[in-house]
Amino acid sequence: MTLHKVLAAAIGGILLISLALSVLYLTAIHRIASLETEAGDRLPPNVPGRFVRIGRHRVHVVERGEGAAILLVPGTGGTTLDWETSVLDDLGQDHRVVALDLYGMGFSDRDDTFAYGVSLWADQLAGTLDALGLDRVSVIGQSLGGAIALVFAGRYPSRVNRAVSVDSGPWMPAFMLLMVTPGIGETILSQSDYWPERPDQPGAVRRAPARRLSHPRNATESPAGDPG
Repeated sequence: MTLHKVLAAAIGGILLISLALSVLYLTAIHRIASLETEAGDRLPPNVPGRFVRIGRHRVHVVERGEGAAILLVPGTGGTTLDWETSVLDDLGQDHRVVALDLYGMGFSDRDDTFAYGVSLWADQLAGTLDALGLDRVSVIGQSLGGAIALVFAGRYPSRVNRAVSVDSGPWMPAFMLLMVTPGIGETILSQSDYWPERPDQPGAVRRAPARRLSHPRNATESPAGDPG
């Protein structure tokens, strides 16, 4: 086979793959759009919690208990369900606990004008506290949420009692490589109205935050004021 034929075959294969991914992408985003919550303040009937607003943007929160406040921040692709299935009820026995969905994830708003990143999400945490009437919290973040918790503590030190980063690191699970592939990620996300379980996270794995939080050596804690 000549070099010309090899190049032609390679280009043809690339074009076919690009076409297939484009079809997957267009099909998936149409389904995702059909699953989006309406512009009002009502969640789908099978989803717990409520919306609060930061300006014109909605933030989905799930709350438990009374007492000193704790804010729970999920990791990449995570939602309030990560905490609902692990430590939310236990922490709510003697604290006011708030779990939230980050912008662009779960049922919180998505906006093409957002500059997605830890600064945006740290400001989202502050806005959520304002909407809930909370002045000061202890914030616990898992994975990406741990980085957000620490950035939040740095930007808003007067609002943080303690910042706890759980299982955070610079690595990316192999599964997430699929999620960031155009067409494939959207197709995976479009398969469920409410993503209760990531394909790489069976129930035992989703309960891992409870185990990790029960062992302080596995968490990085940054006091930012008096304990609460």
